[in-house]
Amino acid sequence: MIKIITACNHSKPYQELADLCKFSIKQYGRRNGIAWSFHRITDTTRPPAWYKIRFLRQEFERHETRFCLWIDSDALIYNRDFDIRSLIKPGKDLYLSNDCHGLNAGVMLWKNTRPNKRLLDRIWKSTRYLNHPWWEQKALSELVASDFQGIQDRLETIPQKLFNAYDYALYQKDHSPGQLDENSFILHFPGLSHEVRKREMEKYLHEAWSPTPARLAISRIVERFRR
Repeated sequence: MIKIITACNHSKPYQELADLCKFSIKQYGRRNGIAWSFHRITDTTRPPAWYKIRFLRQEFERHETRFCLWIDSDALIYNRDFDIRSLIKPGKDLYLSNDCHGLNAGVMLWKNTRPNKRLLDRIWKSTRYLNHPWWEQKALSELVASDFQGIQDRLETIPQKLFNAYDYALYQKDHSPGQLDENSFILHFPGLSHEVRKREMEKYLHEAWSPTPARLAISRIVERFRR
């Protein structure tokens, strides 16, 4: 079983982005028979990005999920027909992509294995990076680079434009290996202002899923009620 998970804190701007992200996840899940789970970040002892590590670890402890696909709340599923299961390969437990700066942890597919649980635990303990600009991503990158418990053999690097695409025009950059196209599964908007992210996420959500205002409103109300 694969489950898609994301999380959001109490910040209104991130809630606005998360509503768009969650809508795409629910529509994709229903279309492709994939489960999902939305988490709420209530702990404020660390920057919010760190809590993806805790939520992944908690999902694995439930012993219900074989794979977890993590999607940051400033990303959305763009290709409704892509089968996430097609990425899975024998002997590979962790699936990531690189952007123009290196490894990006905004979209990750984790297999529920003991080595991955240990890896998540080690990332969580990497407190020297608590306030690093890349937070948990820096800890993960360092552990991959040092081949922590043989992670490099279990890691599958997926082309960015397929797994974690950007619209690089928004960054005034030309990076064709990661540039969004019609086959891109997930579209991500890291490092942009809230206004730009919201505008672009709304634009691409409508392009991919054509939601009516009523459907979006109902989805937001349902998520507010669950909170």
